[in-house]
Amino acid sequence: MKKLFFCEVTDEEFQKATDYLAESIINIPKKPPIGIKPRYIHNEERRIEIESAIQRYYNADLLVPKEWYEELNELKHGEGASQ
Repeated sequence: MKKLFFCEVTDEEFQKATDYLAESIINIPKKPPIGIKPRYIHNEERRIEIESAIQRYYNADLLVPKEWYEELNELKHGEGASQ
């Protein structure tokens, strides 16, 4: 007799259970690790972030850095534009 979790089972039952568990574990498909966010999603999120920051600066009567406008323009129309 062996203990399987909280039950006592025969050697045969124990072997069947461990064989089943081993086979189940072996047959679990492996998922690939998480990769990177697609560029078009990154660019869209970045565009929204820049537009929100520009609006916050505008509402606070602060000068918006020109680099933000340049990057926003690139994201909308240039190299960073989603395809």
